[in-house]
Amino acid sequence: MIVILASLINTIANLIIGLGVAHLLGPDQFGRFALALLIAITLQSATFEWIRLSTARLYSERVRLEQGDLRATLDLAFWSIAGGLVVMGAALLTLGIVFDAERSIIVAAGAMALTNGLFDYRIALSRARFRDEIYARMLLIKNGLSLVVTLLFAFLFQSGSAGVAALVVSMVGSLALTWLPLRDPNTGRARLTLAKQCLGYSMPIVASGLLYLLISLGNRAVVTHFHGYGETGQFSLAFDIGQRVIGAIGLALDILLFQMAVRADEQDGREAASVQVQRNITALLAVLAPACLGLWLVLPSLKTTLISNDYREVFGDYFVILLPGFFFAGLSIFGLNQIFQITHRTWPMIAAALAGVVANIVLIFVLPHQTHAQAIALAQSGSSFVCFLVLVAFAYRQKAKGPKWQDCATIALACAAMVVSGLPLREFAPGLVLMALQIVSGVIVYATCLLVFNIGDMRMHLRMQWNARKFTNT
Repeated sequence: MIVILASLINTIANLIIGLGVAHLLGPDQFGRFALALLIAITLQSATFEWIRLSTARLYSERVRLEQGDLRATLDLAFWSIAGGLVVMGAALLTLGIVFDAERSIIVAAGAMALTNGLFDYRIALSRARFRDEIYARMLLIKNGLSLVVTLLFAFLFQSGSAGVAALVVSMVGSLALTWLPLRDPNTGRARLTLAKQCLGYSMPIVASGLLYLLISLGNRAVVTHFHGYGETGQFSLAFDIGQRVIGAIGLALDILLFQMAVRADEQDGREAASVQVQRNITALLAVLAPACLGLWLVLPSLKTTLISNDYREVFGDYFVILLPGFFFAGLSIFGLNQIFQITHRTWPMIAAALAGVVANIVLIFVLPHQTHAQAIALAQSGSSFVCFLVLVAFAYRQKAKGPKWQDCATIALACAAMVVSGLPLREFAPGLVLMALQIVSGVIVYATCLLVFNIGDMRMHLRMQWNARKFTNT
């Protein structure tokens, strides 16, 4: 429960930070801020993501106690890559290869990639060992510092690079205050064979993730080229809000549920892990579907109350076009990918990402372009849908267990009931009170349907938790 609560707070904090920075910086500088973040995430994925993935899949409390060489290998790999990045960045700046106009963005993105890579590695260590209290503490400290420092830097310096620097400062503070509990005094010796094993497992996943990121980075570069940084800021706000909300929900469930599949594989075998993955995908579908529909229902109030005037003109258009893409990307990255990760057959993820890249390029050329960049947004969503279809095809060929059709049908019915009950509220004047009422009523209607239809044996799981709590109290 503490993992879900911490992740929920993380989602809300990220949303507030994104909206606050967008309001304080304006479209032009926010476009630079968003571009720097995307460059940082791409660089981090290319250099450090394999370490996080290897930790999540191969590290555990048992491995920590019995095979200390793995932690030593991962630690040495991280600090070696970090040192190489620092030297390379310093050389580029010293030789003047990076132009002055881009210098601050590149420096901020590099610092963000290194710091966030370390933060995600430590987060993965805490979850692999099921140290939920450390996981929650790291997120809460980071979010508390980010809310203050990032908004303060954006207000004082009016610079996208300064906003990214503030995020770096926040993560450094969180890492410093939570460093000691994750130290491993039983660390053994780094081994090249272990590094090769980790790379063999994670590199296909990293490659597919990089291709997804290159789609986003390429699309924003196209928007910047044809429409300028101001339009990139408009596009980025709609994309970032949806991605932050849906991504945070998916990541929270992935962090919580994938480790259960890993533990099932370690303790009970591959068949038990496959059953757990099936449950994980069902749970993800049951959460992402109403979340996306709920965002659409509250969009008028969201736009009126939280989006500043500089962004309102095309925010709704971009958001509605991108929303289906968020849904299919979330199902692919946090759901279907587990099928291939748990079996160590991760190459279909690369094939799906490549199909998405091709679809994105084709759609950009085929779709009619308008005054704004709606065609680019549609290409982004279309590429996510293509990736999803390719992954479904590979999962079917692999005879993987997917959600039961009864659960899919009842989730669809529950979502329909939520939409039908929420549509009349859309006719009222948008505002903060109405948005809160829409959220509360939507949650009540959907949760009631979950219980009535017993999606994913929810009643049984609630009864087991209740009995376990009663036993603990006695």
